Amino acid sequence: GINAECILNHSSNLLHHRALLLSAMSADGFTDSSPAPAHTTGTIARVNTSGRFNCKRDIERFREAYLQEMQKDAPSPQAQFELAWCLTCSSNRGDLREGIELLQELIEAGYNRLDCIYYIALAHFRLGEYAKSRRRIEMLLRMQPNHRQGLSLQSIIVDKITTEGSLGIAIFASLAVGMFFVVRQVLKSTPYD
Repeated sequence: GINAECILNHSSNLLHHRALLLSAMSADGFTDSSPAPAHTTGTIARVNTSGRFNCKRDIERFREAYLQEMQKDAPSPQAQFELAWCLTCSSNRGDLREGIELLQELIEAGYNRLDCIYYIALAHFRLGEYAKSRRRIEMLLRMQPNHRQGLSLQSIIVDKITTEGSLGIAIFASLAVGMFFVVRQVLKSTPYD
């Protein structure tokens, strides 16, 4: 995991944030750590008494706080946001989808749109839904063109789409060449009358 100090200071500059995102992602695109949004760092620091982010443990803690908050007459959207943020840090696809739903509800309620859009884009990226992720990041950057985290994630998305696109073209070209040789061999071995 990433220590609490790193989470608190993650966005000092664009290159540093991009390096954190890239180093935190495993080969399959999932990670159990993610930079915390600036306005939740106090809660995260209180929750993570060990100084380390533990996704599964912290999801349960944020879920408990969220459920307690929902018992109130006027629940705070902050508890929902913190649970949603934590869910977007999970490697579990169901958690990622739940995080997206909670964040979408917050956007519809007008709560912290920029952070909600960013974490929806991040969750889509982790799900391998690069086109959806790119659309959300483009929406975020239209609202705030200099959003550092958004610019970092946009760069990573473009790299991923470019890499996968190039790989797809290479696979298609290999298949086409292979089919050419198979057809050619069949035509050579077929007697003509």
